[in-house]
Amino acid sequence: MIFLQYVMNGLIIGGAYALIGIGLTLIFGMMNVVNFAHGEMYMLGAGLAAASGALLAPIFTVYPYIGNLTNLKAFVIVIIGGLGSFTGAVTAGFLLGVFESLGAAYISSGYQDAVGFILLILILINRPTGLLGKVGQTR
Repeated sequence: MIFLQYVMNGLIIGGAYALIGIGLTLIFGMMNVVNFAHGEMYMLGAGLAAASGALLAPIFTVYPYIGNLTNLKAFVIVIIGGLGSFTGAVTAGFLLGVFESLGAAYISSGYQDAVGFILLILILINRPTGLLGKVGQTR
């Protein structure tokens, strides 16, 4: 029963992580060249990142540097999911939330944030393009 509680907590936090990953994928992944001239994509991505921040603020302690860890986790989500992949960002967000929750429960809560980076290393060793990434073309 406790296992299911940790999985549900991980899915809820993973949903917020997925919003962050989708926002960054919209900003950077849709365009081949990073070009902020497409204002609608930037606004949509920033809005999703703001919504995820509003969801995460009641869970974590709010202080001036709260976004640093969230940005690192968003980087992990986008890389794990595969650059430019919406479904990869959602999948990676949920995976990261569940693995962090289970890692905090069964290993140690001090290693909760390290679990995401260990997951990143393991996935990149097996699949360098991410879970749902496509192999790029070389010129």
